[in-house]
Amino acid sequence: MNVKLLEKVKQHIIEEPKRFDMALFEVSIEDYPIAFLEYPKCGTVACIAGWACILSGQKPVIWERNAIKLLDIDKDQAARLFFDENWPGKYQGEYLRTKEQSKERAQVACERIDHFIATEGAE
Repeated sequence: MNVKLLEKVKQHIIEEPKRFDMALFEVSIEDYPIAFLEYPKCGTVACIAGWACILSGQKPVIWERNAIKLLDIDKDQAARLFFDENWPGKYQGEYLRTKEQSKERAQVACERIDHFIATEGAE
């Protein structure tokens, strides 16, 4: 497991929560001017897998496969990390109760990543 990259993703998410949304792999305001989305100054929003690719300098094409390889995890671990509906109940519930693109939601995602690392991807 590439813990260093996961830590980098966490840091990125917490620094600017408006750049994080688990429902979006990677979107930019130029390509997808989604009205309800609050775009940050840079104009890009992404999920955990998306930021793993972007922060590694890779274009998020075939995103799941690239993120799995970059994070050195298997497909089952990816399903547990990349899709919030597969997160352990505590994190899933807290994530859904928080406002989209908020500091609280970013914090829950970071706690989820910490738990994923601590359990070596088992949860």
